[in-house]
Amino acid sequence: MKKSGTLHVVGSGITYLSDLTQAARACITAAEQVFYATVDALASAHIHELNANAQCLPAYLHDQPRTATYDLWTQIVMAAVREGQRVCLVAYGHPGVFARVPHRVIRMAREEGFQARMFPGISALAHLFADLRVDPAEVGLQCFEATDFLIYARKFDPQQALILWQVSVIGVKGFQSEVNRQGLAVLQQTLLPCYGGEHRVTVYKASQLAFTPSHQQAVALGCLHEADIPQLATLYIPPLDGAERLPIAEMMVKLGLTESSHGRTIIDQ
Repeated sequence: MKKSGTLHVVGSGITYLSDLTQAARACITAAEQVFYATVDALASAHIHELNANAQCLPAYLHDQPRTATYDLWTQIVMAAVREGQRVCLVAYGHPGVFARVPHRVIRMAREEGFQARMFPGISALAHLFADLRVDPAEVGLQCFEATDFLIYARKFDPQQALILWQVSVIGVKGFQSEVNRQGLAVLQQTLLPCYGGEHRVTVYKASQLAFTPSHQQAVALGCLHEADIPQLATLYIPPLDGAERLPIAEMMVKLGLTESSHGRTIIDQ
């Protein structure tokens, strides 16, 4: 039997105000208690305008791993849900992307018999597609968190676009505002044998203010360690130039395709 408390998890988006969806706005307004964790002061102020019962979750604990802060956030949100309140949790960007707590509280709430739902938000990836004019349907797309990419030696295809998240804090366990240049150098050394030092990559960060340009720094991979790397930066690595993609003849036959039709077999939306 469902209990009286409810949980809605929404995203504030990346760009102040313009990314806040109508569904997110409605959830924030209707909640009895709103918790939020954003990096944008203007977005925080707007959340308080929508609901006076908005509360900012505690800041990261500088002397402890990030997981300690996530545990604290989980306890705060779930306590309100268990009290029977209509709770709304607002996360930065998309609430399901690089957001451990939203997934955790949704799972816990449902396991305990509460109604819980996550609403999609506009993520940094959506902004990257628009700003860098990347169509993931063209040659495919691979996404990895940068530290995960390195420590697990993730397999990737250089003929597809590669996106690496959180390149400013590679190997960092706690909260850190400065770029970890050592981690960045390790990433560069790992990528060089595959792409070469002249391959052009882009250090990207979406703009948090409407009509303000995003951060886009194109740089040769061999100079990545000298690049301007802002917090929350993403590294976009395009496919190798001139990489030849040959269709598998047997699969073409199975799908009823001819050589002249294999250039773009997806259905445009």
